[in-house]
Amino acid sequence: MAIETVAKKVSGVTGAQVSFATETGVFQLEGESSVPRLKEQLQRLGYTLEPLSPGQPMTSKMSVDEAWREKIKLLLVGILAFLIFLLEMGPLMHWPNHHVNQWLQAILALPVIVWPGMRFWRGLKSLIHGHPNMDSLVGLGMVASLVPSILTLVFPEKVSAWGFEARVYFEGIVFIIFFIGLGHFLEAKAKGKTFSALESLAKLKATSARLITTQGEEEISPARLKWGDRLLIYPGEKIPADGEVYQGESSIDESMMTGESLRVSKKNGDKVIAGTINGDGVLKIEVRGVGEETFLSQIMKSVIEAQQQKPKLQHLADQVGKWFVPAILVIAAATFVVWFVVGPEPKLGHALGALVAVLVIACPCALGLATPMAVSVASGEAGRLGLMIKGGETFEKANDITMIAFDKTGTLTEGRPTVTEVLFHPSVNEDKNKQRTLAILKSLASFSGHPLSKSAAAYLDDIDISDIELETFENVPGRGLWATILGEKWYLGNFSFLLGNGVSLDSLPPGADAKASILLGCASKPWSVMLTFEDKIRPEAKRMLEILKARAIKTVLLSGDNQNVVDQAAKQLDLFTGQGGLLPHDKKIIIEKYQHLGERVAFVGDGINDAPALQQANLSFAVGTASDVAQASADIIILRGDLLKLVEFINLSRRTVAIMKQNLVWAFAYNVALIPLAAGILYPAFGLKLPPVLASMSMALSSLSVVFNALRLKKSKV
Repeated sequence: MAIETVAKKVSGVTGAQVSFATETGVFQLEGESSVPRLKEQLQRLGYTLEPLSPGQPMTSKMSVDEAWREKIKLLLVGILAFLIFLLEMGPLMHWPNHHVNQWLQAILALPVIVWPGMRFWRGLKSLIHGHPNMDSLVGLGMVASLVPSILTLVFPEKVSAWGFEARVYFEGIVFIIFFIGLGHFLEAKAKGKTFSALESLAKLKATSARLITTQGEEEISPARLKWGDRLLIYPGEKIPADGEVYQGESSIDESMMTGESLRVSKKNGDKVIAGTINGDGVLKIEVRGVGEETFLSQIMKSVIEAQQQKPKLQHLADQVGKWFVPAILVIAAATFVVWFVVGPEPKLGHALGALVAVLVIACPCALGLATPMAVSVASGEAGRLGLMIKGGETFEKANDITMIAFDKTGTLTEGRPTVTEVLFHPSVNEDKNKQRTLAILKSLASFSGHPLSKSAAAYLDDIDISDIELETFENVPGRGLWATILGEKWYLGNFSFLLGNGVSLDSLPPGADAKASILLGCASKPWSVMLTFEDKIRPEAKRMLEILKARAIKTVLLSGDNQNVVDQAAKQLDLFTGQGGLLPHDKKIIIEKYQHLGERVAFVGDGINDAPALQQANLSFAVGTASDVAQASADIIILRGDLLKLVEFINLSRRTVAIMKQNLVWAFAYNVALIPLAAGILYPAFGLKLPPVLASMSMALSSLSVVFNALRLKKSKV
């Protein structure tokens, strides 16, 4: 793109990477002295450079403001375009008289040209500096229409004497700006979602910290923390910094970081992560990471880095513009010279008429509409399907996906652990004993806030516990709980908890030590009952994966859950492969590796921990029940959570990209075919030439053709 090309030519700039999604750029500089030169060059292209201070978050305010400005611009242009249409072609045509009518059109068009049209003057700047883009084409078309229009207003008699038809082209200018402005408005709204992903990550940070001092405890801002500080964390509080537990035990909710659906037990020597939530115990930790060093900050950094990376598919219209604009300028200049030298009298009139006709016929209105119209129609169809998409590139990205990576918990599964198996020890072999054992389990589980205990209590809802009386009770955070019943100590929890309290674990089936299990046992006796849990697979997931497999799209599972659980799910769903125990950055790295092997990877996730992977992937989906960060980071949100909509979106994308290409080819070929006519190639043999007014009509027909072609998407089956 023009910014990167220009920046890399600045002395002292060794690299440049720009993201229009976040309106940021990363520039590698040899020294501070390069900054003024870089600013100057970017200003010549119409851009400003404002460095972000270290740690400064990118908020969505700028994109919200931008979307609001684009909305106001769109409304203004729409109203003025309608009024100009009435004056030029509607019931007010020639009112109150021909010349005054043209001046009224000019007055109405002026605000559009000066304010919403300003970005296209920036395109002319890029053209002047040798880096034409899509805005350059639009700006050139505006100039081509403005020059004869102004001449007609100021010198109507002379224009007629020169051989021109004394007419104006303000309606063409305004309608071009309106339709392209519609695309810019949708783009501005999508940018707001991009920034809000980073905002949501920032909101995970704790707002205060309890610093342990010689005088007791002091509540301070996390920004004041430093390495080695000691902190006190009460139940339910967010952990303000990365650290290591030196006293206490608890269970930590790390789901927003690791994707692990179960709380993680923490004790002396274990590491904790900033932004995670303490469970039901009190912890004392020693700070091991603050500020940009924290795990949460690294996630945010990963998101930003992924946003900076551009998709491999380039914007075809901009690439065409690089060659199209110079070619048109050469053809227009040659046309003027030929008519002026060998043309009939009045030579200047014929030469100017042919020049304007070439520039008007080459006005890239259809090129400007080719992609936005297809995106607009396809976006409406996506909404009908229960999908929310964030820009035209999304359809292009989906067109040639070769692999889709899925998160497990809450994406392929329902996100709620349910009991799948109840296994009794061989010694518990009578129905009466089994019922009493389940009653004891339910009694203990009812006093725990752990997700598995809650699920167990709900599963045993019909079990009568009225004759179970807990004499003493204690919750051991992150491990389990025990209670005394009729003088016997009963333990409910994980394997290590029961084993550490003298419960025998003989006769356990192979592989029973998976995390998603809890056991009940009595001290000095064998375990009594084991409940195994599973996060159930979504009912439509298997059918969706079968369709993807039939289309030769590889499917992989990337999850924070333990490898045993992931292997089970991968086998059940017949996935290409599955990897478990992954942290957010691990998922991002794995996707990068697949991309380096030539795969174009889509990722489907639902949690905050999925944000780096969602941003790194060539295409990203979030289910409707996903976290705010996942939804903000994703290209597509499946609003109703139906995974079959993923397949329907890929079908829609293929149709949309085909329409985009057809529109671009048609618009370009249409203009190229008519340029020789506008230049007067038929005049020597047949005395025919294309005046500017017919050139303007042809330009309009070209635009209508791409609009109607895009509307075919509404009739296509996805």
